[in-house]
Amino acid sequence: MKSLGKLIIVSSMFGIGEPFIYRLPVVLNPIIMISFVITPIVNVLISNLSFTLYLVLYINSAMLPWTTPPLILSCLTIGS
Repeated sequence: MKSLGKLIIVSSMFGIGEPFIYRLPVVLNPIIMISFVITPIVNVLISNLSFTLYLVLYINSAMLPWTTPPLILSCLTIGS
């Protein structure tokens, strides 16, 4: 699994997760399945806390394509 992670890291930086999903038995592996269930919940909690404490600025109304890399997307949407 470590060698597969090294191959997938570049595509994951650009939001392409299909190589990970289709190469690993996610459905039948309880350890990976738990992380797939818990990660979105933790993401929502962290983002709500960040907005509540004003650690993250609210986004403006810029409509950018979904293919924009995440780091560039975040800089363009908050205007910094």
